[in-house]
Amino acid sequence: MALAKAEGYPVLADTSTWKQAIAGNGVRVEWNWIKDPKNRDLAMRFLKATFEGMAIYFNNRQETLRVLAKYHGMTDAKVANAVYEEGLKMSREMSPCVQGFKDMFSLGYPAELQKYKPSDFYDESFVAELKKNGFIDTVYRTVK
Repeated sequence: MALAKAEGYPVLADTSTWKQAIAGNGVRVEWNWIKDPKNRDLAMRFLKATFEGMAIYFNNRQETLRVLAKYHGMTDAKVANAVYEEGLKMSREMSPCVQGFKDMFSLGYPAELQKYKPSDFYDESFVAELKKNGFIDTVYRTVK
C-alpha cells in the first residue's frame, strides 16, 4: 500500500482494517516431508529464525529500514517508514490461521475437497511448542 501511494495510486480500501482471517498465510510444506523427524527439526529451526527476524522487525526500526533499503531498494525514507508502519500490523504470534481455514470450508468448495476438514491443512504443534517452552516471549524480549 505504501508503494502504491508513493507511485500516486489511490488506496481504494485498506483491507487490514477488515481483520479478515486468511487461510494459508504461512509456511507451507508437504505433509509427507514434515513427517520425517529431520525435516521437522529443519522446519522448527526455520520457524525460530523467522521469529528472530520478526523480533528484529518489531524491536529495531533502524535495522529494519536498513534491510529494506539494502535488500528491497527502498531508499526513500518516507516510503520505507510507511512500509514499516504497515508491517507493524502483522501478528507477532504467527500461528496458523485456523479461522481462515474454517471460513474457507464454509464457502462451499467442490465436493472433492469436502472429504477434508480444515485441520488437514495446518499444524499448530510448532508454534504451540515454541509458546510452551517460552521461545516466542523470550525472543521478542531479547532480540534487538
